[in-house]
Amino acid sequence: MTLDKLIDLLLQKGFTVVTGAVGLKLIVVDAVIGGDNKIEILAIGALLLSVATVVSYLVWKTRVSIKQQKSIIADQTLNDALSDNP
Repeated sequence: MTLDKLIDLLLQKGFTVVTGAVGLKLIVVDAVIGGDNKIEILAIGALLLSVATVVSYLVWKTRVSIKQQKSIIADQTLNDALSDNP
């Protein structure tokens, strides 16, 4: 499995969306009615929201670096082709 396929799988399955939504729901809704467990619910919600944010950032950063690598390879190939045919 390539990195592109893994990223697409994560995005298709909605991992970051579901994790972020559950974390936000825990923070906004469940912490209000949490009673004695309010601190634990807030901590779990914040953890889930931060995991979703980090995964989303890493996916974005990986896609950008892959595009840059492909661009560099294309430039090198073009330069090689031009140097072969003066």
